Amino acid sequence: MKKALSKEDLYELKSLSQPVVKHDKILVTNNQIDRDQNDYAPQVVTFNADYQPEGAVNPALFASKDAHVTKDNLYYLGKVTPEAPFTLFEHRPAQADSQVSPFPVASFVTANGANKVFFKVMQTAEQPITPDAQFPEVRHIRKEHYFADEYGFLPEDATFELYEYDADTRTQKQLFSSQTDFKLCDSNAAGSKLVLILDNFPDDENNDSNGISVLDTKSGKLQNLTQDYPNWKFITAALSPKATQLLISVQNNLTKAYRSYLLYEYHFADSKFTDVSSDLDENISDMLYLPDSTATFSRRPFAWLNETDFYFRTNVSGHSKFYRSDGVQNQVLFEDDLRVTDWTVNSEGELLVCYTSGVQPSILGTITKDGTLVNQYDVNQTFDEAHAFSKPEKFTYHAKDGLKLEGWLIRPLTSKKTNLPLFLYIHGGPHCAWSDCFFLQMQVLAAAGYGVVLLNPRGSASYGLSFMKANQGAYGGKDYTDLLSGLDDVLAHHPEFDAKKQYVGGLSYGGFMSSWMIGHTDRFAGAVVQNPLTNFISFVGTSDIGVPFTEQELLAQTNDVATLWHFSPLAYADHVTTPTLLMSSEWDKRCPISQGEEFYSALKHRHVAVEMTRFPQSWHAMEEFGLPNLRVKWMAETQRWLDAH
Repeated sequence: MKKALSKEDLYELKSLSQPVVKHDKILVTNNQIDRDQNDYAPQVVTFNADYQPEGAVNPALFASKDAHVTKDNLYYLGKVTPEAPFTLFEHRPAQADSQVSPFPVASFVTANGANKVFFKVMQTAEQPITPDAQFPEVRHIRKEHYFADEYGFLPEDATFELYEYDADTRTQKQLFSSQTDFKLCDSNAAGSKLVLILDNFPDDENNDSNGISVLDTKSGKLQNLTQDYPNWKFITAALSPKATQLLISVQNNLTKAYRSYLLYEYHFADSKFTDVSSDLDENISDMLYLPDSTATFSRRPFAWLNETDFYFRTNVSGHSKFYRSDGVQNQVLFEDDLRVTDWTVNSEGELLVCYTSGVQPSILGTITKDGTLVNQYDVNQTFDEAHAFSKPEKFTYHAKDGLKLEGWLIRPLTSKKTNLPLFLYIHGGPHCAWSDCFFLQMQVLAAAGYGVVLLNPRGSASYGLSFMKANQGAYGGKDYTDLLSGLDDVLAHHPEFDAKKQYVGGLSYGGFMSSWMIGHTDRFAGAVVQNPLTNFISFVGTSDIGVPFTEQELLAQTNDVATLWHFSPLAYADHVTTPTLLMSSEWDKRCPISQGEEFYSALKHRHVAVEMTRFPQSWHAMEEFGLPNLRVKWMAETQRWLDAH
């Protein structure tokens, strides 16, 4: 008999990411947890041509990730101890691995036709989190945007430096330095050209427009390729093998929805841009939710096959889709109900993919040139064979206005046939989407006898730009009724669920919506509100994205207090009767803990059954990559509240 999943299984599951091909070897980051250290300890591992694992590249390190290759060598980020930062390491054939730079390395690229590596470091004496001290110092704040979630306080005084390391001579030199951050995207094969993304308006904190430049590594000359598009926002870029063309992901003037990106191709011969993807109305930004991620991903939207053809990925209806293109004609290569989490192109021109599905935590596979998916290695095979999973069932339903919507039902793994509880869990974003992926927390709830409903209401990603923008200026409107309609549909088609045992929860936008719901209906027996946005008025000045997010999402100015209050769940606290658990991360800079505190205080003052659980040393996306022991506690607290109500 197979075992039921438990919260502790978080420590057992592994996931694969960042695949790289080097000659007859395959390199992948194997993401795992060191339970004793309560930390993530990924390792770059090698596979032979038959996809059999051969072991870690450098098992002496506590962690390694993000492998890249040059003509002869391998490079990766590694750290010796849990407390150490990630620095750049070199792996030469038949030699001991060595550290290239003592500095913490933010990112790096390699020249695959030479033995050159280019890496970026940030130099600053400031610390993002102020440590406790007997005689602490004050911190001076002068910038408008002075902190960021998952980091802390941004430095007031920092230098961002770009270095070249020549492995043949074992020398390095500084190529570029800036007082503002930049993105290092790619190198040509010889290492003579680098693609950078630089701010167009570095002195304007509220203008995130940028441009793509090519740096000549010998002369130091920068060539701006995008000066004719000063208001665009470029995300990343990749050079073709002979560097005659450039693939670019961009947010242009027409795609104002949060994180909606298009694909363009730039031709160096005539300096022309070609729009590749807008006719598809599919987002090349990977906004499918991956709630159980312990991995570091390459987040690659595209990859070259040869000098003229390339592959790119989009997201459609909560799953991954791949195209092969020559820049003019896009042909669908692959589409299935699964979530490709990372990928590259192998030496045969096939896609080497890491993917997950509803009942497969992490698989390494290939997608052939004819679009056939071939499983090559299951990193959790023994675990998968020993445990029972509840396969998510995808279904469609209709909103009140007739719009067709999608969702998933995860059935409870129980012998009971009646009076079963049902938990509606709402995704964050809001411009993200539930996907065909493995979700440990919801599988654990299914093992405990709960049905789980995951819905993609208006505003979700992967259903086109208009759908994605449909809740802008309308929070708590049709997105709210879309969710209720989906829940009603499940209850109508599944009489085994008890309408008196409905529960709601969610994180971020899911926290906003779950707190909004309990202020507008009393249908729920309990609510679990996680890292929520409850008061837009205070959110504006306390969140790391407060001003731009509010103006973009509410279509209102930040001094329009009446509108901000209208869209705030806190405004409807008088109507709440649902027993509510607030779960908040103390380091959260996206939806600061004060958002949860305000809602908790309002409900407590009104004698609603409410508790608050605070998670120390935790950022916003706690359930995705918080400290492992606290992620287990996160699942336990959620189930504790549901069980009690």
